Amino acid sequence: MAVRLNKFLSKKMYAVKEERAKEFIDKGGKPAQETTTERIHRTSLRIPHSLMLKIDEKRKNFVGKVPRCLWILQALAEQVKK
Repeated sequence: MAVRLNKFLSKKMYAVKEERAKEFIDKGGKPAQETTTERIHRTSLRIPHSLMLKIDEKRKNFVGKVPRCLWILQALAEQVKK
């Protein structure tokens, strides 16, 4: 791994930082854990363009950005509860 030298750090300090970075990378890690214990079923959904435009308009009413797939999932959950 090439490290660009900073005028405030010595070559020895860079060598230590580079070695620590290499150790961290080589250690590896675990994949992110699912927060739910329920199994997730992935599916494809064909939605007409006109309906997608309406969904996007509804999403604009939320505070902050809400991903389209999350909005659709919440809408489905509300319909199932009824």
